[in-house]
Amino acid sequence: QILLVEDASFFRQLVKGYLEADGYEVITAENGKAGLERMNETQFDLIVSDIEMPVMDGWDFVKSVRRGTQQNNLPTVALTALDSDRDRAKAKRCGYDRYEVKIDRECFLTTVATLLESERN
Repeated sequence: QILLVEDASFFRQLVKGYLEADGYEVITAENGKAGLERMNETQFDLIVSDIEMPVMDGWDFVKSVRRGTQQNNLPTVALTALDSDRDRAKAKRCGYDRYEVKIDRECFLTTVATLLESERN
C-alpha cells in the first residue's frame, strides 16, 4: 500500500493511475499534514511525496515522518518538479530515500519497485 502526497489533482490522479496500473493500492493526501493524518489511520509500505505543497510541504512532511511516526523507516520518494543538485541534497538531508523529477513514468515505477523489493528483503 502506497501513500501518495500531492497537492495538484492532475498529478495526483496521473501518478495514482500509474501505480494502480502496476498493481499497487494507493491512498492519497493533498499535503503533508493530510499525509500524516493518513499515516495515523493506515499502515503503508512506501511514501511518494511532492515537495512544493501548501499547508505542509514535502520537506517538513518527510522530516515529521522520520522523527515522529511509528512508520518512520518507510522508504520515501520525492516526486517533484524541482531539479537542482541543491534540492536533491536537501531531500536527502530531510530524509527522502529517492528523488524523481516529474515524471518519467518508467523510471518512477522502477524506483517504486526497487524500494519495495529492498524493503521486503
